[in-house]
Amino acid sequence: MGVSVVIRGEGDMKRSVYDPNKDGEIALTALDSILQKYIEFRTWNLSYFEYLTDFDVSTRDDYPRDLIFKPDGTKMYIAGYQNKKVYEYDLSTAWDISTASFNQDFAVGSQDGTPSGVCFNRDGTKMYIAGNDNNKVYEYDLSTAWDISTASFNQDFAVNSQDGTPLGICFNPDGTKMYVAGSQNDKVYEYNLSTAWDISTASFNQDFAVGSQDNNPRGVCFNPDGTKMYVTGAQNDKVYEYVTNIDGDMKRAVYDSNKDERITEPTEKKTTVVVSDDLIGSDDAEESTGSTSYVKLKELTLNIGEDITDRTNVTLRIKFDMKASDAGKGAWGYVARDGSQVGTTRTNTTTSYVTYSEDIGNWNDGEKIQLYAKMYNDGYTTYVRNFKVYASVTTTNKDETLEAT
Repeated sequence: MGVSVVIRGEGDMKRSVYDPNKDGEIALTALDSILQKYIEFRTWNLSYFEYLTDFDVSTRDDYPRDLIFKPDGTKMYIAGYQNKKVYEYDLSTAWDISTASFNQDFAVGSQDGTPSGVCFNRDGTKMYIAGNDNNKVYEYDLSTAWDISTASFNQDFAVNSQDGTPLGICFNPDGTKMYVAGSQNDKVYEYNLSTAWDISTASFNQDFAVGSQDNNPRGVCFNPDGTKMYVTGAQNDKVYEYVTNIDGDMKRAVYDSNKDERITEPTEKKTTVVVSDDLIGSDDAEESTGSTSYVKLKELTLNIGEDITDRTNVTLRIKFDMKASDAGKGAWGYVARDGSQVGTTRTNTTTSYVTYSEDIGNWNDGEKIQLYAKMYNDGYTTYVRNFKVYASVTTTNKDETLEAT
């Protein structure tokens, strides 16, 4: 299943950053598979990102500078410096900006006339603004989480000792580190907070230069474990990916020249189903039969999505457990396809479950993967459980679907 996401800022916030050469925000789409190992591989990898859609905010502000989402994707917030406000939108379908509708706005001009970055703490009770006029970060308290109409100014923190043009801001997940993107010196600045989420306790720690990639950094965020840093740059209209190698330590950051990304149309790639140990479906419940004739006890339906290019004659690894009710009595079973035996007949005369595994080929979309069993000896019982199907997809495409349900 493909998963649409927007680059995720810390504090469990999801965010992208405004491109000054376009009237709107850059939306990014991560390409992943339903199979966990592909999800882990592709997530946060810009090589798999592509342009998906856009949402016009010019009716509210002609100069949107930053974007962030509520963790569940049902709210979107935009910082705009034309009217010096933060705008709140409701999304009727989570993470789908095409379903966004304006809710309300909150003026921040009393603190700064050029709000350029916005983010929240993890539970939505604090909002932070990076302001370019006064070179400060501003902290607001929200009496109702995620409702900007309940925001009230708390305090500010000056960053002009490091950079006179702060444009982007994010925090690590526990609020003990704050990161600011500054375009005056083309750097990302890291601050330590001795009290989580309290910017009055912030102290400068270190900086990391990004000018070799872009001399106008506009936004910064990290992946959840801090091993990747992303910077948006207005000079080249790109998103840049850096590998930090250790939890948010920018001293260890390394730019990957293969991982800067303009938003482009997706490239079609060939996808093939191969046998593996990746689980795509199971029925683990214990079932039994006392019949001396074969009875169907388990059934799953193979679903090979149309997005997979090689959809016919695939090989699956199929496993099940089987035992007899009494020692010396014969529990028999086999795998079938649409009622016809395709697997080896298995027998077990013990009262302990034995796991049987077999790679079986020539499966096609929509076919039934079945388990038949019987008891060889009249008056006794055969038990089965943990009927499982395994396979995986070798390459990526826009949306890959492979499952047995």
